[in-house]
Amino acid sequence: MYDWERYYATVHRLQPDAVIFSDAGPDVRWIGNEQGIAGDPCWSTIGSRTVPYPGAPGDDIIRALQNGDPEGDIWRPGESDVSIRPGWFWHAEEDREVRSVENLVDLYFRSVGRNSLLLLNVPPNKQGLLSETDVQRLAEFRAELNRIFRKDLASGKKAHASNSRGKDPAFGAGCALDGDAGTFWATDDGVTSGWIEVDLGTATKFNVSMVQEAVQLGQRVESYRIEYQDGASWKSVVTGTTVGYKRLDRFEPITARWVRLVIDKAKACPAINSFGLYLK
Repeated sequence: MYDWERYYATVHRLQPDAVIFSDAGPDVRWIGNEQGIAGDPCWSTIGSRTVPYPGAPGDDIIRALQNGDPEGDIWRPGESDVSIRPGWFWHAEEDREVRSVENLVDLYFRSVGRNSLLLLNVPPNKQGLLSETDVQRLAEFRAELNRIFRKDLASGKKAHASNSRGKDPAFGAGCALDGDAGTFWATDDGVTSGWIEVDLGTATKFNVSMVQEAVQLGQRVESYRIEYQDGASWKSVVTGTTVGYKRLDRFEPITARWVRLVIDKAKACPAINSFGLYLK
C-alpha cells in the first residue's frame, strides 16, 4: 500500500497552497470520468468514508464521485478532466481532431455549469510548446465564452422576493443582481423555499441562465425552477437540482419581461449570490 497521507502532508508542507486532485482528493475530487462531464446533481460535499483510497474500484464510488453527497462531512468539489485532443498526448496526425469550439462550450456548460471545475488537458508538442492549433482553439473558446456572457440582461434590474432575511435590504432580491460577490439574497432561518421575481423593464429575449450560491456559507439548494410570465400565467423554462458555485442552463429562446428564480427545496435558508440571464 502507498502511504498516501504522508504524500499529502509532504505536498502541503512544501507547497501550502497546492490543490491535490484525485478520486480520493484530498482537496478536489475526480469527477469519475475523463469526458469533462459532471453529474447532476453535483454536490461539493462528499462522505469521508465514500472513497477510501485512490483507485478504489466500484460503481458506487463512481456515482459518489459524479454526484457527491448532500450529507457529506467534508468539502471536496468535483473537477472534470478531459483532453482537447483525442488522447492525453500530442500527435501531429491529430491536429485535425482538436475539439471544436462548440464542443468545448458544451463541456463548459456540463462541467462548470454543474458546479464542477473544468480541467482541460492541452499537451505540449515535441518542441515542448503548445501546438499553434491548440492555442488558436483555446483563444476561440475564450472568445465564445466572452461573447455569450458579455451582457447580463438581469443585471441591476428591479426585483422583489417572496421573503428576505429580516426584511433587511442587505439581503434583498437586488443583492442577487448587483454583480457583487460579497452580497446575496437570503431568506429567514427556517424558510427553505422562496423566489426572486425580476422585472427586465421590457420584453427581453434570452436563452441562458446562471445561478450562483454564496458558497462561503455552504451548498444549500436541492431543487429550483426558472419561470417566465407570458402575459397570462407563469411558465417553467428550467427545472434543476443543485446550484453550488455556478449553475448554467440553456434552453430555447424565451421573450419575457418578468422572470422568476424559484427555490423549491434547500437544506437551509437559500443564499443566492447571483442570478443572470443571457442571449447566446
